[in-house]
Amino acid sequence: MGKGIKIKNRNGFTIIELVVVIVIIAILATISIVGFTNIQQGARNTQRSSQINTLAEALEKYYSKNGEYPSCASIASPVTPNTVVTTVLPGLDPNLLTAPTAVSGTNSVQCTDPTSPSQFGYIVLGSGNSYTLKYKEENTGTIIPLDSRHHSISPNYPLVLTGIHCTPTGAGSYSAGTSVPIDCGSVDQFWIETGWTGSVGCSGGAINKNITVDGPKACTSTPALATVAMPIGFPSTLTTSASTTWSWPGATCSGGNTLEYRYEYTIPESGYDSGWATVSSATTSFTSSTWDDGHHYNLVVQAHCFNAAGGDSGWTSSITGNPNPYVATPSCYLTVNSAGNGSVGGGNNWYDCGTSPDAPVISASANTYYYFSGWSGSGCPGGGSNPVAISMTGTITCTGNFPAAGISANTPSVWNNGVYATQVGFSWSGSCNGPATQIDYVGQTYLGATYLEGADYGSATNANSTTMVTPPNTYTYYVSARCYNPVVGWSGYVAGSTNYYRDYWYPGAQSGAPNWVYWADDGTYRRYKSSDTVNSAPQASGDYLVSPQANPGVDFGTEPKNYPAQNNCKAIGGRTPTPNELIGMWNGYALHTPYYYHDTFSGGGGYRSSQQRTDKTTYAWNINMTTSALESSAKTNTNPVRCVKD
Repeated sequence: MGKGIKIKNRNGFTIIELVVVIVIIAILATISIVGFTNIQQGARNTQRSSQINTLAEALEKYYSKNGEYPSCASIASPVTPNTVVTTVLPGLDPNLLTAPTAVSGTNSVQCTDPTSPSQFGYIVLGSGNSYTLKYKEENTGTIIPLDSRHHSISPNYPLVLTGIHCTPTGAGSYSAGTSVPIDCGSVDQFWIETGWTGSVGCSGGAINKNITVDGPKACTSTPALATVAMPIGFPSTLTTSASTTWSWPGATCSGGNTLEYRYEYTIPESGYDSGWATVSSATTSFTSSTWDDGHHYNLVVQAHCFNAAGGDSGWTSSITGNPNPYVATPSCYLTVNSAGNGSVGGGNNWYDCGTSPDAPVISASANTYYYFSGWSGSGCPGGGSNPVAISMTGTITCTGNFPAAGISANTPSVWNNGVYATQVGFSWSGSCNGPATQIDYVGQTYLGATYLEGADYGSATNANSTTMVTPPNTYTYYVSARCYNPVVGWSGYVAGSTNYYRDYWYPGAQSGAPNWVYWADDGTYRRYKSSDTVNSAPQASGDYLVSPQANPGVDFGTEPKNYPAQNNCKAIGGRTPTPNELIGMWNGYALHTPYYYHDTFSGGGGYRSSQQRTDKTTYAWNINMTTSALESSAKTNTNPVRCVKD
């Protein structure tokens, strides 16, 4: 037979089986406990709902009787004595006012939303026209509202905040009953905000507070100027240095306030009192320029802190200097010398050189051809000033210096005077810088880079050049100047110059009669009639020789009697010359005498033309260079009118 199967007997549970059974029992117990707790919380929530519904019925009865709902303050009043059930809502079960989880016998009603299941919320809106009852569920935390049967729209009210020395936050428009936090914010330097004033609810409390908007509100911050502390480190000790300078320790101000000092000194001998003088916070010493030697001085110094807002600590008590400091009277000698070539004045004496030193005046005077260049010497502060006051701060020596004055010539101005026969005349002018006794000129003629002639003219200011005869060339005439005095001798030369253009001038022989004279300085021909074929009677003295080109606004018309020379030229197809053309005639006269006539009368040079009169009486006409005026004078008729034909 084979082996048989052995079977063990099991008399109990294993450990694993026991653990599983225990866990199952615990889970079932937990489920039972949680379910039971939820059932309890649900039951209490149902009780809360029932309580506020019953309370709502009582509130509706109140409304039916009074036309409004009671205020929250009357419903949320303490239960001792319980005026809610005795006066406001008579006959109400007082237990309805206590939430299921609240302390027995207490009133759970408050005027804001409930924050726990132990509170009821009673929010009255619109001055008692409506309300909302609320409770907070125990298991979910949800706030369950119950509105009144009568409702009014909750109004919005403005909350206006005015910050004085601050920028408040919280202003706006809010529904009635809203609790709003207001804050003054950052306060200006030197000020302290102490609270609010204004509408009901503004006053009192801190600068940061909550305000209930139950109507229009306007709140204004109430600042106060911060108290300014006295200077730190003052007063202390006032000392003197060498009996001339007072010193005191520096002070400081807290809170960003400004520091100032003030001082006052007296002189017992004279009874003088300086009065208070204010100085900056950086000043920690004082020396008075009004102090004099040989006196006693008493000085006091005070300090204070202040700010721009108007806060002031007030002045500290005084610190006083050493009693009766005495200022001595020292004396110093001022020596004044000359280095030569000049004289000096002042000084060479004893002077007070104490805290208020004497200031003697010294002066310097240079000899001819020299100048004063300044003071030098031990401790001399005179510099180049003359005269100068020397502050006697010690023993001083001042020496006046007189070097020779430099001289130089200014560039001379040179101009052309015109042609004289075969010469060209020039004039010039020059001047010297510095003390010169004479000026010397040298003239030179150049054609390009070629030197033609030159001469030393000394102090003369005009000369003629004989080398500018070859046309058509541009010549340059140089005049150099130098200056002289017996101390420095001659200065260097400086040169001025002018250019001269030599043009062609010659008589022309045009075909036919009459004859003409022309020249070509600007590339065109200018012709001058050598005879007059038409006569007209000249007018009285003072008529003008004019031309249409020079006077475009003049209407000459037909033989106007006040322009005889113009009419003579017009009759032969020409015109009278312009003033510049007359100058050209003068320059050409020396080369072409047969074609020009020049004379001097009435004290000035000019061109003369003559006109034949029908009565054979002959007059000469002077054409004035400056005014172009015709001046008549009895003279034999030897030359015709000079007319220009373009």
